[in-house]
Amino acid sequence: MIRAWHSLRRWYLFGMATPTLLNLRQAGEAVVRRHIEAEERHDVEATVATFHKPRYEVAPLGVSDGAAEVRDLLSTMLTGFPDWHIEPGAFRYGDDFVFVEVQMTGTHQDPGQVGRDRAQNGPQSCVRL
Repeated sequence: MIRAWHSLRRWYLFGMATPTLLNLRQAGEAVVRRHIEAEERHDVEATVATFHKPRYEVAPLGVSDGAAEVRDLLSTMLTGFPDWHIEPGAFRYGDDFVFVEVQMTGTHQDPGQVGRDRAQNGPQSCVRL
């Protein structure tokens, strides 16, 4: 098994991605897109369902680890930003990850609940990750 993986990796490294590797990339991207779409719909349960192990690390808010903490974080964020919008950008792929650059925007409704330090910049917030 390990030998086969290294063989696939070598083909990938030399720019000769196999159909299996391309399928894995497509599957990973599909999960990320489902995650973004669920957040856009404010569907907390569908968002949590896209995780293998639910976890967010949000710099000003800390770590939310586990389904209950992620649900709480998402509910708070979606309440604080009722017009939450995510615009996906470029996708990047590795052997075991999919990374996407996103721009998140929303109008902050309750400065006391989420992103207290951002409230000083006005109600419209934009974060680019």
